[in-house]
Amino acid sequence: MIILPHQKTPTQIQLETLTPRLSTQDPLYPTLLEYLKREQSGFSGERSLDFYYKQLPKTPLLLHGLRLRDESSAYFQIDTLMFFQNFILIVEVKNYAGVLAYDVETGLLTREKENGKIDRFDDPIAQVQLQRYRLQRYLSFGNLPIYTLVVFSNPNCLLHILGQQPNMLLRERLPQRITELLTANKSINCKQSELLQIATQLKDAHEPSTVNIIEKFQINHSVIQSGVWCTSCKREYMIRKSRNWYCPSCRHRDPDASFKTLQEYKTLFGREITSNQAERFLNLDSRKIVKNILVRSNCKKVGENKGAKYIIP
Repeated sequence: MIILPHQKTPTQIQLETLTPRLSTQDPLYPTLLEYLKREQSGFSGERSLDFYYKQLPKTPLLLHGLRLRDESSAYFQIDTLMFFQNFILIVEVKNYAGVLAYDVETGLLTREKENGKIDRFDDPIAQVQLQRYRLQRYLSFGNLPIYTLVVFSNPNCLLHILGQQPNMLLRERLPQRITELLTANKSINCKQSELLQIATQLKDAHEPSTVNIIEKFQINHSVIQSGVWCTSCKREYMIRKSRNWYCPSCRHRDPDASFKTLQEYKTLFGREITSNQAERFLNLDSRKIVKNILVRSNCKKVGENKGAKYIIP
């Protein structure tokens, strides 16, 4: 049972909205694009394990992307958290491709590139063990043991482990390893209702990241292109014609295309928008049309005259 489904992080959503509106010549563009690729890769890697979760002999309670704040007000995040009646399992997902080597004794994870250079990654076992420690302190729940797995989800990954580490594996072995844990802990049995209560409490405590990409990278608003993206081909900005939006590239028409653009504004700048800001972002030169669009988009008006603002739903 999925208690907390897969969700794109606010960072990924912001980057997916922002990067198409930046010039590829912008000095920050390569950095933001690489950042976006990492976010998308992680999200894709986590979702790719869903097939293997469905192959398990017992159905766990699943929470994906759980982000919690501990007693010190610091946050920690778990890719996938599973509740079985026999144990709790933390799954850390790595979507790395290429030839990887992990040294159990030193905790060193490396990848050799084609040019001979070596990439070094943080020790994923140490990382997931820290998550386990923090979750134990957060739950104060001693009835079930907590296990950890590091799963490499990319099908183009070749993993060499120097030493014995059964809790680091390729995705194909995930059902087998969980079955082994179920067998080893079959004498333990917690009530499903109790597990559901705990999992629901964790879902309620989930706090998605609030990082603002524009503030983080100090992006000037003037470099963010305005306009209504075509809701079909998504390659060109649409033109307003006779109460309709028209794409000059694919000739798609959509009278409600501006609604999606207002949602993009909310993603980048927040829910409040003035008619001036809407006029610029929609790339229109008619205050009357803009106000009609805001009203038709169910934006709530707050204030009057020059101080008036609209709240995007």
